[in-house]
Amino acid sequence: MLVGEVPRDDAPLYALEGRFTSTADKAHILSLPEIEREGVLAERASHVVRREQDLQLKRALADGRERNGYHKKLKTEAAVEDDAHRMIEAQRFTVHEHLVCAKSKFFATACSKLWAEGKERVIRFPQVKVDAFQSYVVWVYTGNLVVNTPAKDPKEAGRDGIRATIDLYLLGNVLDSFQLRNDTMKSLVTNIPVWNAVPSLDIISRIWASTPPRSLLRQVIVDTIVMRVNRGRLDHLVTSNHPKDFLHSLALRQTSTVPVETFVTGVSKYLEPDASNTAEKSK
Repeated sequence: MLVGEVPRDDAPLYALEGRFTSTADKAHILSLPEIEREGVLAERASHVVRREQDLQLKRALADGRERNGYHKKLKTEAAVEDDAHRMIEAQRFTVHEHLVCAKSKFFATACSKLWAEGKERVIRFPQVKVDAFQSYVVWVYTGNLVVNTPAKDPKEAGRDGIRATIDLYLLGNVLDSFQLRNDTMKSLVTNIPVWNAVPSLDIISRIWASTPPRSLLRQVIVDTIVMRVNRGRLDHLVTSNHPKDFLHSLALRQTSTVPVETFVTGVSKYLEPDASNTAEKSK
């Protein structure tokens, strides 16, 4: 799989009427017996849907990065040592299919025979940070969450830790892996007091651009800010440049009578239930 590769528009799978590759192909398919013909067309329709889903994912990721200042030129690994937050050139990772598919619905689908990438045996991730994917590979093989925080300035180590952990959490969204999101959330909540930092504007903007309204990641960020920052200092930290949904959630949380217990009761309130276990219990 290739990580950090710039997305590009792919040619349609079936240029003619969305079902055929050419007039000759159309004539051949239409000449088949009805059952065989419908089977072929149904399979092709599945191919088209899968490809469109892939393209939509690539466009969404690219648009999100562009809106939030992540449209910088791709850098080499040497450049990343100087600026750990920029993208780098595409890098290839080789992983065992059964391991990644067991922990990711995305991989399970992508590696299936119905998806073109599954046949090619290469999956391309547009603009996924290499550091985040490296941490993911370590997690898949060892079960240990190791977040890369290469900041040279100790003053920025806290925010770099938050940023790198959030990159990994958002990768869990891309890969549709609730286990990765939960393990990353545990790391985030556990380390925020140690990092002694408040999420910056760019971190908050990225989260709100990449997550749904009821995201647990949004919730923990808002709770953390309310707990760690007094009202007077908060007025200086929050600006009109912050996402409107964030400002609204922050205002509601400040007026809430529910105490912030992020670091008192642990992380359980921010973890997702195992959907498979929930479904099993409901039977």
